[in-house]
Amino acid sequence: MNPIFKSEYTEISLDLDQKIIRANWYGFLKINDLLQGMEQLLKGIRDHHIQRHISDQTRLKVLTKDIKAYLQKDALKNMEEAGLKKVGIIQAGDLFARVAVDLVNKKASINDLSIEVFDNETDCLNWLNT
Repeated sequence: MNPIFKSEYTEISLDLDQKIIRANWYGFLKINDLLQGMEQLLKGIRDHHIQRHISDQTRLKVLTKDIKAYLQKDALKNMEEAGLKKVGIIQAGDLFARVAVDLVNKKASINDLSIEVFDNETDCLNWLNT
């Protein structure tokens, strides 16, 4: 994985051989940090014609109301419009973050974007590669 963005709460990296973009989300993410990370994520998807994404949320804490709203309304739609086809989420260990992520995924309106949630990276990668 080649790093393309890093902040206190986000790391975005790209595997050009496998054509996968990865986002690692940390701690108590704030909306500005999410928006910066999403900007870099979308740029990587568009610039490199990426169709598969790993969202590693294992170290994520509670999502704020504004982050949940952005994710439900815009983030997944923007990723799909950029060309993404599959999102594999490695879920957070934190119970409150898990509940928030599940709620976002259930309320998000997407067309052809497939989203699956996993407890580990191996299962996530296996699914992304099918």
